[in-house]
Amino acid sequence: MNKLVAVTLSFILCLSMTQHVYAQENKQQYSKVMQQLNQLLTDKNYQKAYQLADDNTYDYGGLPEFDLLTGFAAYGSGHYQEALFALERVVIEKPASVLARTYLALTYQKIHNLPAALAEVDKLLNRPLTSEQRSKAENLKQRIERQMANLKQVWGHYISGTFAYDNNINSGTYFDVISFPIVVDGVTQGTIEIDTFESSKETRDISYAVTYAANYQYPLSQYQTLKASASINHTDFYSYSEYRRNILNLGLTYSHDFTSSILNTNVFLRPLYINGSSYRNETGVGVNWNTSLSKSSGITASASHSLITKTDTDAEDISKTKLALSYVWYSNLIHSITAHTYIDSSDNAEFEHNGKTAFGAMYQLTWPITDILMSSSYYMFEQHDYDAANPVFNEVRDEQLHFVSTQLIFTPAEKFSIKLFLNMQKKSSNVDLFSYNRMEIGASWQYRL
Repeated sequence: MNKLVAVTLSFILCLSMTQHVYAQENKQQYSKVMQQLNQLLTDKNYQKAYQLADDNTYDYGGLPEFDLLTGFAAYGSGHYQEALFALERVVIEKPASVLARTYLALTYQKIHNLPAALAEVDKLLNRPLTSEQRSKAENLKQRIERQMANLKQVWGHYISGTFAYDNNINSGTYFDVISFPIVVDGVTQGTIEIDTFESSKETRDISYAVTYAANYQYPLSQYQTLKASASINHTDFYSYSEYRRNILNLGLTYSHDFTSSILNTNVFLRPLYINGSSYRNETGVGVNWNTSLSKSSGITASASHSLITKTDTDAEDISKTKLALSYVWYSNLIHSITAHTYIDSSDNAEFEHNGKTAFGAMYQLTWPITDILMSSSYYMFEQHDYDAANPVFNEVRDEQLHFVSTQLIFTPAEKFSIKLFLNMQKKSSNVDLFSYNRMEIGASWQYRL
């Protein structure tokens, strides 16, 4: 009997020691996982952090500290449903957690459950908060309410105006004398110099413009929307009214929101009128895809094809195909790099020289200086290679375009903004007539009705 008791006590003692050792090892492993998660999140390596959290959810899921870091990792890597589950577990266990409830509201916003997002922010605002926490929560509430209002808004329209000085409204050449080739039987025998026509020289003037735009959106479902848009622009000049123009822009867009990406397809019609007379018309189709790679970066790809027809003749009709790819990343500043190409082609052999292939790149930097003041600047370069020799100059045009723009945007009220801008262009061509410099400086305003 004594022997049996001794064996039993020995077994219980061994089991207790084993459980103690296992608990210690598990505690050490948990501490190690939490340290790794913290480090990955600090380094903003959200995808690896999410993978590590996912691998350990079976062991540690349900522990508020672990679930909170899991929610951060899932949110940062774009796994919003997983973030939702983890953060909901946290607020059940720790209802006073400001961080958990804030990110829960942000996650609901990401998956377009705006009423739930607003409810979480209201719960947050009903708790004791520091002045900084309350300010951030109130700003988040305003953004969500604005987003809800935009979804409910069926009609929207605005009016804008521009006033500017333009030192080259017709993109005229800066050469006073142009060399024309003397061509005999298709062979250049020499050149003759002719004074540049006044209409082809740089023409300075003051421009002013007004634009009215309206849009209508019809929700097909929670994630699908049909949008119609229309705008008309009138641009006139103080001295040279013959360059007066009107542009009408009509469009119909189908938009599908996939949470982490948005797909837009559209058709458009863009008539252009010069000095009151119809000049040309552009009709086309396009597609645009925008996706987030992380909280701080994303990609936009777009393509379009259109037909540009002249009103007075169909001999100069051109088809235009455009492709563009942009990468955007955010820090305190917003950076964007875009590569693009477009092809203008003519089916008429007599006007094949108007066809061209262009390749370009652009870098844009946006600086949100304050809540109401923002600066945006970009530089763009394009290379233009034409399809055939110009019949007048007997030479295939080879051109480079440089474009620099900077803007300062002031938004003193939600519906009203003012913009100061400076645009500069330089086009270099192997045919002097098509080389020019252009500078435009001015101001514009916009009011959302």
